[in-house]
Amino acid sequence: DQQEVGIKYEGDNGSVYVTVFNADTTEPGNYEVTTQTVIENSYNAKGLEVEGNYDLGSGFTVAGSVTLTNAEITDSSNAAVIGNQPRRQADYIFNVTPMYSAADYTVGVNFVGTDETYIQDTNLTKFDSYVVTNLFANYRLAKDMSLSLNVNNLFNTVGFTEGEGDGYAADDYVQVRPINGRTSSITFRYDL
Repeated sequence: DQQEVGIKYEGDNGSVYVTVFNADTTEPGNYEVTTQTVIENSYNAKGLEVEGNYDLGSGFTVAGSVTLTNAEITDSSNAAVIGNQPRRQADYIFNVTPMYSAADYTVGVNFVGTDETYIQDTNLTKFDSYVVTNLFANYRLAKDMSLSLNVNNLFNTVGFTEGEGDGYAADDYVQVRPINGRTSSITFRYDL
């Protein structure tokens, strides 16, 4: 169940969208292999989402968004986690994309960031916050041909999206899923 209320503003040089939300959700019993337990949680999340874009003139634009979330576990088969913050739920996430466009080319940079998150519902250990920087460029070689360059995670930032295990006991470990390291691609496109 989710309720949202928002406003939208669209002007000559840009737009802003603001949404306030409240969501209640329940997950069915999911079996977690590493802990050998069934997880049945209910959650409440309240938050604010702001997104927008602005034309700075002379080919420069900037777009972005931020989401602020206050979430908690409201019911669980494990009473010890009720009131805790759900695993993998950041207090904020954001992205910002400034770019420049001319007649034949576009270049820009994209920043994507997240606050620290708890690895498990027990809220014992956290993943650090991180910001990933991505570059992009597109050049129109001719009417029907273009060349694109993308570099994702330019600075090879280390970040984790999820994990299992808390790593608190002497014989415990944490399995984690990292984000991709630096990757690059060049694309040639020909439109028939």
